[in-house]
Amino acid sequence: MVMGLAQLNDPNLILQLANLVSDWPGDKHEYMVDLLITCEPENRYEMYNAIAPKLRFKALSFPQYESQIALRAGEMVSQGRVKVEGQAPKPIEVGARKLEIVPAHEATEVLASVRCHLCPAEARFLGKTAVEAIIKARRAGWVRDPGLNKETCPDCAEVQRAEEIVTLNRSENLIVTDRRHSN
Repeated sequence: MVMGLAQLNDPNLILQLANLVSDWPGDKHEYMVDLLITCEPENRYEMYNAIAPKLRFKALSFPQYESQIALRAGEMVSQGRVKVEGQAPKPIEVGARKLEIVPAHEATEVLASVRCHLCPAEARFLGKTAVEAIIKARRAGWVRDPGLNKETCPDCAEVQRAEEIVTLNRSENLIVTDRRHSN
């Protein structure tokens, strides 16, 4: 409060907020959660991406902060401090199983969601650990593109095996087709 915050349209506001979080004498991550909660949910990711690079400590990932926000909201609902209105969030479905998000110490399984970077294909895999869930994705034919570090679905991976695709950069590929062995 002594510093006084810049106006909303002032470019220095983000740096001031990052400094407030970085200089906080208590739990900096908890303070970051408090700050993100004040923002409308649809704008939180943008706020996180604006502040996190300016922090003087390593910020948690955005999903980790989102989980902390959800846990805090759940605690407030269970304690009767807030009333929930509207529709309950839909459970996550993997096959015939319905899952709910719980704190890490209560979790019995891990969900790995993969999305193909070449087509709209998506899939979810469950495992006792994150590694087991990803191994299941690999067994189902999902491949990690080493050049882009992104997932490729089994169908697109098959096309890539038929034609060697050399990644030039994030937006350009070179397709090499060897027809010497075709009949």
